[in-house]
Amino acid sequence: MQRRRLHIWLHLFRQAIESELDLIFTFAFERTADEFFEQFLALCTELGAQLLFVRLHCASDTLRSRMTSDSRKTRAKLTDLTLFDQLIDSGFLYEGRGPTGDWLEIDTTNSTADETAALIVQRLHEHEQQHEQQPQAPSS
Repeated sequence: MQRRRLHIWLHLFRQAIESELDLIFTFAFERTADEFFEQFLALCTELGAQLLFVRLHCASDTLRSRMTSDSRKTRAKLTDLTLFDQLIDSGFLYEGRGPTGDWLEIDTTNSTADETAALIVQRLHEHEQQHEQQPQAPSS
């Protein structure tokens, strides 16, 4: 992962955690992500942050269709399917799992971006309610 990008991301996370802000961060898995996750998890542990990972996925044909949309072009995102295929075939991009921990999995094949955002909020609330209802381990 590029050092500058890694430094910026970690600084952003530190500021958000120290300011007690909720933060949603998205990215596509790439082979340099392991270094990022290692340092990110160390930072979160150091600062006592709570994490919940959300893995969005969809059918391959849906993903390919979405990649060529005009909205991606206006945001300078990857829209070249040939390049996408090369990145997948080379192993640079992959269907990542990231670190172990608490995950929500959401299939977005039949959802719009707005519907997916609403579903994420709904699932996060459900997740919070489940954890609030779980008995706490006795302290020693």
